[in-house]
Amino acid sequence: MIAILGMHRSGTSLITSWLQDCGLHVGDRLLEANIGNDNGHFEDLDFLSFHEGLFLKNSLNHLNAKSDKILIDDIDISLANEIIKNKLEDKYIFGWKDPRTCIFLNNIWSKVDYDIHYLFIYRSFGQIINSLYNRHIKKLFTDYKYQLISNSIIKKLKNNLYIKLNRKSILEDFCTMYINYMEEILKFYDSNGDKNKFMAVNINSAIINSLNIINTINNNWSISLKSLDLGLKFKENQFNTTNINLKDIDRRIVEKCRLIDKKLYDLTINKNNQPVNE
Repeated sequence: MIAILGMHRSGTSLITSWLQDCGLHVGDRLLEANIGNDNGHFEDLDFLSFHEGLFLKNSLNHLNAKSDKILIDDIDISLANEIIKNKLEDKYIFGWKDPRTCIFLNNIWSKVDYDIHYLFIYRSFGQIINSLYNRHIKKLFTDYKYQLISNSIIKKLKNNLYIKLNRKSILEDFCTMYINYMEEILKFYDSNGDKNKFMAVNINSAIINSLNIINTINNNWSISLKSLDLGLKFKENQFNTTNINLKDIDRRIVEKCRLIDKKLYDLTINKNNQPVNE
């Protein structure tokens, strides 16, 4: 069983789609395509609903959720066990992807009764924030049907004013979310004694070295997935590789993000996470 981990906009949908093609069963009910994910999110709705329910129970959302603000009880752990039990009854090689899993790594998923392997997808912090921000703006200008103003010119002016006035707070919210999610990854890696159950992969390297990654998964985790080239699935310009300009937001937030980013990048070159040679 594999949990595919990563921040929103880090390439986890692409990786999960590819692993599905390789034979990993990632769920029967998946989150449909929408703005920013034309091919779908490949998020199992059972896990997504479970995580969102825990956010709701604690009056949080994906932007401000932090593990130390979330109260977890035995019922929550039992529900997590039940979700996995139901998935495994199908006797597939099973895995799931939901970025919200990161928040619950240490307080739920490390405590269930099942053996889980963890594939973490790394993408640089600046590119993630840029992608989150661009998707937010795209959605703002696309979802006119939810706005009360009918005149398109006025709508555009209104949205541009909103962006100008709120750019700093929007970016800081995304940076805070990044910190909350990725701190849990680092905490989990540091506290997990069996490093062979954890593999960190740079999304850019994965596109180039995908067959090597499959080989590593099959050898290290005793799983039999088909060797398919991710590069054939990847669309040119699918990822914007530009870092966003963060000079206007709180320097302390940015520096914390950069420090976390450096630690996460180091996981991808740690000898315990290096793919084996083909």
